[in-house]
Amino acid sequence: MLKNIINKIFNIETNKSELKKIMIIDDHDLSVIASESAIKNSGMAQLLQSYSSVYDALTYLHDNFDNKKNLPDYIFLDFDMPVWNGNEFIEKYQSLRALLVKKIKIIILSADDRKDDTAKWPTGIIDGYLMKPLTKSSLQSIL
Repeated sequence: MLKNIINKIFNIETNKSELKKIMIIDDHDLSVIASESAIKNSGMAQLLQSYSSVYDALTYLHDNFDNKKNLPDYIFLDFDMPVWNGNEFIEKYQSLRALLVKKIKIIILSADDRKDDTAKWPTGIIDGYLMKPLTKSSLQSIL
């Protein structure tokens, strides 16, 4: 609220189209709620989509591969998920990313410190690693 008042006093307008668009892929409802809240309250980004399934997220990306407006700038990916996990997402995303009309940064979100696991992926696939819960300061370090 204070931010809105300051913005009005100094005639500062936040252009939603300039905010970074974030997609969350996480199967834990509470983690999604916490991440969504941090994103909304940060003022630095907007939530594009949240998915509890890697398959559904990949389907969305595939369906929108040529629509820059509908693609996220960042994907916050939970590493440990049932059925398809972070590894499966990365494997399938590698073949899809050549079709995408913009580069999307992949950020691993994890409750466990598994940063060393990212070393096994090819260079340039993972752009960052954050511990859960997502906070405003962790968003600032990435965005």
